[in-house]
Amino acid sequence: MIPPKAVLFDCDGVLVDTEPPTFELLQTELAERGLTMDIPEMERVFIGGTMEKLADIARGMGADLPPDWVPSFYAKLYKHLETNAPVIAGVVELLDALDAQGIPYAVGSNGSGAKMAVTLGAASRAAGAVQRPCLFGAGSRLPEARCRPLSACRPRTGCGAGAMCCRGG
Repeated sequence: MIPPKAVLFDCDGVLVDTEPPTFELLQTELAERGLTMDIPEMERVFIGGTMEKLADIARGMGADLPPDWVPSFYAKLYKHLETNAPVIAGVVELLDALDAQGIPYAVGSNGSGAKMAVTLGAASRAAGAVQRPCLFGAGSRLPEARCRPLSACRPRTGCGAGAMCCRGG
């Protein structure tokens, strides 16, 4: 088998398991605002949409969500994910194997840069903050080719090679 030239990973559900802690927090938030749902029902109703659409649907189902609920929820979510987003089993070993073979890899997400910093920070802490090649896109671009621990990645612009990348000093 020919080894890949590079590997691109999604973050949520591939590297870091953010869905269970997100739904747990969401369940609590909605219940506090008058909408009680079990997690399987929330998955059926809410997966695949934006947080803004989720808020609209929840309001239609009776949740009393203030106009600023979405940014407020995101702030709570990011704090919650800092300590409640486990790395998927086998990820550290897989990244070690890619490193050993010199195969670069990237992490992409449609999450915000703030969320990526939190979830990649969790992955970095689990991996012992080892150096990792790191490319990620989250609505912002990062310009260089390596980063220290993944949590050292910060949004920047202008990679020059048509890729999104980051580098720690």
